[in-house]
Formats: sequence, C-alpha cells, structure tokens
Amino acid sequence: MRKLSILSMIVFLLSLMMGHSISFAQSKSLEMKWKLEGFDRPESLHPSSDHSEIYVSNVNGDSRAKDGNGYISRVSLTGEIIEKDWITGLNGPKGFTVKGNTLYIADIDELVMVDINSKKIIKRVAFQDAGFLNDVNIVGDKVFISDTGKDTLLVYTEENGVEVFLSGEDVKAPNVLLPQDGKLLVTRMRTGELLSIDIETKNIDVVGNGIISGDGIGILEDGSYIITSFTREIYHIKSMTETDQLLDSKPEKISQNDAYYFGGHLYVANMGNASITAWKVN
Repeated sequence: MRKLSILSMIVFLLSLMMGHSISFAQSKSLEMKWKLEGFDRPESLHPSSDHSEIYVSNVNGDSRAKDGNGYISRVSLTGEIIEKDWITGLNGPKGFTVKGNTLYIADIDELVMVDINSKKIIKRVAFQDAGFLNDVNIVGDKVFISDTGKDTLLVYTEENGVEVFLSGEDVKAPNVLLPQDGKLLVTRMRTGELLSIDIETKNIDVVGNGIISGDGIGILEDGSYIITSFTREIYHIKSMTETDQLLDSKPEKISQNDAYYFGGHLYVANMGNASITAWKVN
C-alpha cells in the first residue's frame, strides 16, 4: 500500500472538507522563446554542469533498436546547435544526467557512462531482463534508473552493481526522475501522478495528480512543479489536488517529451517533431 505523508493527508482532507482544491502557488503561463529543429528523435535534454549549454539525446531510429545510430548534441541557451554529433556510438539514448565530467545515459538495456572531455564511452553496465530503461538521475553515489517496461526503479552503485530499489504497483510505469531534498520525484506515465519517494525509507508520497502521460519534471521557485507530457501537453501542479494545463499542442502535433527547468525557462525535447523548444515560465 502506498504510504502518504501526514502533511499530504492533511492537505487532501482539508481540500475535501472545503469542497475545492487548495492552491499554494500562483498560476503560471508559458511564452515560447525559441524553437530549434534539425534533430533525430530527440528524447531528453540536460544542462551542462555549469549551465552554459544544453545536451540533447537523439534516439535516431527505433527506440529499442541496437543500431549504433544514437547520439548526443550540444545546444546553446539561445537556440543554436553547437555540435550536433557530439557524442556518438549509442543505440537508443533516452534520459540521462550529468555528474562532474561524466554523462550517465539510459540506453535501451544499458547504463552508459561517457567522459565529457574525451567524448569517449568509458563504461557500459548491462541490465539483465530490462524492460524499457527510460531515465537516469543521481543522488550521492547512487545512480537511479527507471525501467518503465518492468514497473521498477533500479539503483546502481560501484560497490553493489545493479539492484532493485522499488518495484510493483506503487511505482507502475515510472518515467522521469528528479532529486529533491533527499527524495526522488517520479512521473508515472499511466496513472497521472507525480510521486516523491524518500530515498532512505522508501516511503512514497503523491504530490501531484491529473497529469496525462507525465514525462519531464521542473521544480519552480515557489516549490510547485511543471510537468511535460509526451501526449502533447504541459501542466503546472499548484498543489497535490490542483493541476493546471498550461499548453495543449495537439492541434500543432508537437510532442512534449522530457524537459529541464532552470533560469526561469523550461527546455523541452519534442521527439516526434525533431526539435527542442525553450519556454519562459511567467
């Protein structure tokens, strides 16, 4: 059974008693700053360690094909391609993160580590019976990986290798991972929830609902969340019981895949449209 925090339960019960949701954040709006095309099924993006540029993963083919076509690009914060085929030799790279001079990439059934300075693959960690490795993030010495296909969150350390962190109904269809204050935020693709998981106790709190096919996560300055959806929406989670839709790009057929928020801007990979977009969050 999912374990809700006392604070989450209080907020939920108060909202029921008052007959409406309780909002702790102001409403937001999006203003497109730029759109950059010319990629090959871009799935995820992440800023460099110094936040001076953006890295973009390109599947470049079938998401599950071990074809060696996948690559990572470098893009400026103002929307220019710095180096399209920056890191090559990947298969279907999806979510990834940066720690120091190393990229940690979810690549079909492997965790691939790349040295940024040399642009060389320095290690591949195979995952036995992987379903669909989707995203990667790091807390301390622990590398967390979501396996959407197996309803599992995995953890890798140099000491213990690959282990199951959580699995089953409570983490069904996990997608993007983002650390926050000793916890791990997780979007669930098929339930419309944003989870917050305590890394030490493994307690699970629901901190957002009403998301269709949640993908990327951004933590705004007021503590609320902005969530992208690969079914072409962007949402703002104002509180546990109140979610606003900020964008519906279905008419334009622009997918909203993995995203990253920093500096007042949301940067989004548009996988089905071979582009990335930058939005100012007002």
